[in-house]
Amino acid sequence: MRDNESDYRLPRSAAAVCLALALLGVVSLAAGFFLTPPRTWLGVFVACNFLLGLGLGGLVFVALHYVTGAKWSLPLLRVPEAMTAVLPVAAAGMAVVLPVLFFQYSAWGLDSSSVPPLRRFWLNPPFFLARSLIYVVVWMTFAAAIVRNSRRPPVVAWSP
Repeated sequence: MRDNESDYRLPRSAAAVCLALALLGVVSLAAGFFLTPPRTWLGVFVACNFLLGLGLGGLVFVALHYVTGAKWSLPLLRVPEAMTAVLPVAAAGMAVVLPVLFFQYSAWGLDSSSVPPLRRFWLNPPFFLARSLIYVVVWMTFAAAIVRNSRRPPVVAWSP
């Protein structure tokens, strides 16, 4: 452990409460999938979008900090950097939810002949999913590069 890190441990009672709440959430999710699957899938989709927005919001804040060279946000910088850690969780959730919603809602009614060809191509499920995968990979690569650069020790110029 480093000198500047504290050795904090969550009290057993707080850990038990967190575990009980997590189990309650899992049971509620399972009950939702059993009772009303379409509504539950939409709820999971909203939760994944929320997590994605949180991670991207932190990424934008850190990127703006470096682009502008701001010094006032240095004490706050670790919080938005930590927010980027939810991007893989949100991506995994979206990887599960998007295909299910596409097949559940038959890709927004693309079977009709009145849809223009460009819109049909743009909203085609394989192309949409591939595009979404590319977006998430670019976002996570950008987040990893920025956070890695931020945690690198500063280079101090030596002058005699």
